[in-house]
Amino acid sequence: MMRNLALTLILIIGFAQAVTFAPYINVGAQDGFSITNFNSLSGATSFSLAFVTADTNGNPTWNGISATSGYFSSQAASIRSLGGDYRISFGGAAGTELALVATSASSLAATYLSVINAYSAVWADFDVEGTTITDRASVDLRNQAIKLIQAQNPNLKVSYTIPSWPTGLDTNGAYLLQSAQTYGARIDVLNIMTMDFYQSAVDANGGTDMGTNIITAAEVIYGQYGSYFGSLGITPMIGINDDTSEIFTLANVAQVTAWINTVSYVSLVAFWDTQLDLWGNADGQGAAPGAYAKAFVQGLSASSSGFAFQSGNNGAVMWASGCDWTGGDIANVLSTSETCGSACVNYSGCTHFSWTSYNSGTCWLKNNSVGSVVALVGAMCGYTTA
Repeated sequence: MMRNLALTLILIIGFAQAVTFAPYINVGAQDGFSITNFNSLSGATSFSLAFVTADTNGNPTWNGISATSGYFSSQAASIRSLGGDYRISFGGAAGTELALVATSASSLAATYLSVINAYSAVWADFDVEGTTITDRASVDLRNQAIKLIQAQNPNLKVSYTIPSWPTGLDTNGAYLLQSAQTYGARIDVLNIMTMDFYQSAVDANGGTDMGTNIITAAEVIYGQYGSYFGSLGITPMIGINDDTSEIFTLANVAQVTAWINTVSYVSLVAFWDTQLDLWGNADGQGAAPGAYAKAFVQGLSASSSGFAFQSGNNGAVMWASGCDWTGGDIANVLSTSETCGSACVNYSGCTHFSWTSYNSGTCWLKNNSVGSVVALVGAMCGYTTA
């Protein structure tokens, strides 16, 4: 089993990883947003729940409603019933971030955990922007608290959401990453806000080229700071931004998702926010309700990152939602440091595999040397399974 898992991880490294699409819900708006309604319009199943901030006593709230009272818990349950999951997002542009009023890292960690535990969350997001990201004492304190949280919950996924520009991060964003490294806070995903750049590439029609700006920001930031985090997230504001010269269009969704499908380091896509999408006309050009989320779902479903794993006769069986790599050679992802990998490298039929339609239309890995669908370790080492 351990050998199977090791080889599974090696294969994932060789291809683009699965991308989570989790647009933000403004939970604090308290507007009766319906998960099931939005899902029926768009197909979205995972979401980012925003934002938990501090009340005047330093307690965590959704815009004044206690974040430990069970508010929105039925909607959270609906998300999981759809097969998705959610991130609890602390901070945001408005309100007071909890780290600004905490007196110690331990008390701050306890406050964050009270919300995380109240929703049985497996992912915590920390949205740090505006003047909050310039307060370096709170940046350090938050990272110390995250370190404490991760010591108690090693499987909790942690993301930071911070401003970005096509030129990269500013000094405040860079300091946040350096602080996390200093205090031992693991950043699984750095989620960059790709919006309100106020410095724009221009398209052929003289308008703001938001798609190019977003792709450039992601490439620059990953190139400069990729060692500070596990993978990258991208969060645009749909439609008309606060800088009204910037309009993130449905065509930009297609442009950005097509690019995401070609890289291995983007694992999260979100947008601000689902309510804007639900109202419709977010772009000022007549976009239908739910059109942006639907476009993201469709664009990302075409990704070569659609991997999943199932139990097989000889370990994990690898399949994908689309036959995108027929005849693809995956020998380059083998690791000779693995016992099975070493044996596989020396096996004459081991270096070439293809995807084949199997099991109700899904795509499975086939060992071309024997012409049959095989389990993962079987494919690597030349064995076949039924």
